[in-house]
Amino acid sequence: MAKNYVKYINGNLRKLADYINHIVDLNNKYGKAVKDLCNQSKKGKVTKSKELIEYEKEMKQSYDKAIKLYNDLTQIAERYKAGRNIDSDIKWFHSNFNLAGLTTYKKITLKLEPSKQDGIVTGGAAISINPRKADFSDMAQKHWSMRTNINLNNNNPDAQELANIFLASPKNAPESEEYKYIPPSSSCILNSRYNLKGNKKIDNFWSGFAYSKYSTLAKNVSNYSYLKNQLVEHYNSSTGKFDKDKIEVNFDNDLNLHRALGHATILEPTIDRNGYFHGILFDKYDFDLKYKDMYNDIFTTAANDYFWILQETHRNKNFYILAPVTFKW
Repeated sequence: MAKNYVKYINGNLRKLADYINHIVDLNNKYGKAVKDLCNQSKKGKVTKSKELIEYEKEMKQSYDKAIKLYNDLTQIAERYKAGRNIDSDIKWFHSNFNLAGLTTYKKITLKLEPSKQDGIVTGGAAISINPRKADFSDMAQKHWSMRTNINLNNNNPDAQELANIFLASPKNAPESEEYKYIPPSSSCILNSRYNLKGNKKIDNFWSGFAYSKYSTLAKNVSNYSYLKNQLVEHYNSSTGKFDKDKIEVNFDNDLNLHRALGHATILEPTIDRNGYFHGILFDKYDFDLKYKDMYNDIFTTAANDYFWILQETHRNKNFYILAPVTFKW
């Protein structure tokens, strides 16, 4: 059976990715329908029926199962690439895959029960959802991903721009005055210039983008109020220097920057004679699997994990960014 392992693994990875796409698309439509009803009600609230609560629970369970199976199978694939025997792994996966009971959802109608508050009845409407047929073709994937990015990051311009670059693939990124494209041939030069090693080292095949100091991203990072608090921990006021030439920072308190960057590194931090901080933001645009560490809502988590799948299956290429950071210290 060993000769069929590659075909078996790739085929089931595709099926699982297809199914996850199906669930996320359905959840997107479901969430929009509930939100629309909430907006229509005078109190902005609705009471979910028992049927609706069970449906939400079932969707989340199906999503968790599919993501876990996908992750398990990618680990089996890595063991196979390393030359290890995976006979027992494949048998275990095959058994669990059959027992998972992944349901393909069809057209459904669910009800929101009326909620009486202050004598006003709200809700009481029905949600009718008709999910599209699961389709993981390149065109369908691109269309869904672009639409997801618009829905998820409608008010997060930097996050939306970086996601669009990822979905278009770096070499096809739209031209912009905000940034300049850096070809993979520059990776070696930048690794040497900034002494990037370990997990910060830029792979030879990665492209990048150098953002202008006038770009929206550079301005938003420079104006991030919690940035100085993280940098000051490494600043020695006696010497007027920083104790590191690379400082790790996070953007947890700004949704736009958190989704765009999450965590990043400030390279070559300095303070000039006029009291202005200067540094270079460096970040690799990639995704980690989040299904075990849920965001506030399943849709955000599912979108992140779907982008992770695109990354892991090499359907979309990662990249890095550089942006100047300047503010009054």
